[in-house]
Amino acid sequence: MTSSVGPGRERRRRITRPLDRLPSIRAKLGSVIVFAVAVTILILYLALGFALRESDRERERLELLIDAQTVA
Repeated sequence: MTSSVGPGRERRRRITRPLDRLPSIRAKLGSVIVFAVAVTILILYLALGFALRESDRERERLELLIDAQTVA
């Protein structure tokens, strides 16, 4: 069941893009910059957390090795 607008044409629902809701180019640019900074901070936070987690594990392994050698 399709409704025609013109001869042989189908009515299409207009797809709105997220930035179309913002009124000015300044608002659009500002929101893109804020989003990019937020994503960058999130990636850095995750990368540092992963790197520090690995160094903590390595330090714990070294301590366990030293403890095992002193007991043996």
